[in-house]
Amino acid sequence: MNEFRQKYKEILHIYLQNSEEEALYKVHELCKQFVHEAIAPEELVVLHHKTVMELTQALPAEAALQIINRCLAYLLEVMVTYGINCGRGGYSWDNLNRWHEAVLHLSSSLNLFESKHKHILDTIPVGVISINREGKITFINKKIEEYLGIKAEDVLGKNLVDLCYGGVKKLSDGTYTSIMIETLETGKIFNDVEKEYPGGIVCQLSTSVIRDEAGEITEVISLLQNITQRKQLEQAIMRNEKLAAVGALAAGIAHEIRNPLTTIRGFIQLLHTELAQSQKKDYVDIIIEEIDRANSILNDFLCFSKPTPPKRRQIGVSAIMEEIRLLTESEALLREINLDFSCPMEIPGIYIDKDQIKQVLLNIVKNAFDAVAAHGRVKVAARWEPGPRMVAITVEDNGTGMDQQTVAKIFDPFFTTKESGTGLGMAVTYQIIHNHGGEINVESFPGRGTTFTILLPVAGKG
Repeated sequence: MNEFRQKYKEILHIYLQNSEEEALYKVHELCKQFVHEAIAPEELVVLHHKTVMELTQALPAEAALQIINRCLAYLLEVMVTYGINCGRGGYSWDNLNRWHEAVLHLSSSLNLFESKHKHILDTIPVGVISINREGKITFINKKIEEYLGIKAEDVLGKNLVDLCYGGVKKLSDGTYTSIMIETLETGKIFNDVEKEYPGGIVCQLSTSVIRDEAGEITEVISLLQNITQRKQLEQAIMRNEKLAAVGALAAGIAHEIRNPLTTIRGFIQLLHTELAQSQKKDYVDIIIEEIDRANSILNDFLCFSKPTPPKRRQIGVSAIMEEIRLLTESEALLREINLDFSCPMEIPGIYIDKDQIKQVLLNIVKNAFDAVAAHGRVKVAARWEPGPRMVAITVEDNGTGMDQQTVAKIFDPFFTTKESGTGLGMAVTYQIIHNHGGEINVESFPGRGTTFTILLPVAGKG
């Protein structure tokens, strides 16, 4: 039997090298020997299965499955040739029933093999996608569906470039739109290439290839690892470092600037009376206004250098929401903005410094007002998050929105999109929430609006 196994393996290898005619001639001669030695169909199927497993054991799952499928065609040729020789040797064609049962058993084993490997690929915490030599998508696992918001049945068999890049393979500067296509055409392997996808998901991409016996690339596989949380953590660390640097700067210069400003303002007010009847009065008003503005900026600086620890106590969420509504609804009416508040009564109380959180919410709501046009919508809503035991307060608008570059910098000191802004309001907001042991996140897309989500600890936590 070992002699037959070696011959069977050699012929199968010839078949897989696209030499079907030569292989089928050898199969005809081998099957004569099978019949002569009275080797049963069940034994041949087992022999076939063991031989295929030996040929594919060192291959990746996708390449192994391709070879297994080709080998089924080879097995069909063996069955027909064996049957013909059985007929000539006086064997009953009832052997076909035995073939049928044996092949069904093999098919069941192969389905189990395929299901096992697909299950593994679907459960690993990494996205897997593959394309063939024509650039068509041959496989995606569940993580790819999750990351990119697609379904396997919608993309399998479709060309990657046509589906994702509008048919554009290369940009005007000669660079490829997809690293998978570049790997397919050049053989270049990529490792840990960062790419951001719609929805703010950031992934690290790597590629690998499967080659045939001639060394030609037949398949490109790409692995995608979701690093969104890691990038957010890195940004938070960088943001805290920037805040610390601003705080150190503020501590050193704020008082030195504030003292002379106070003196200057006092003398300008004294001159105000003397100049009341002259044409210089307007100049004095402008000077006082600008000095007050400089003092306001210095107050923000001092929030960094000496942040006030929150004086926390239990506050009902509906109570603070009502105060924010009363403070903002008149401005919303003047601007013709639809302002909506939503707060279920069963939400537990939050453990906060009321004045500081009011400052945060007012700042975000007024920014939302600036982002929407007349008849725009701003919605402030609260909900209970039982998992982390936090209350989430969202401020959502349907305004102009922001691109991802702006979103990434929005909490940075001195970054502002307003002509008269100081770039400190959102930085102070971030620090207040951080000091409360909470979280603040923003999701925004150009033309689709912005949503701020604030998570605050419930009473008794933090």
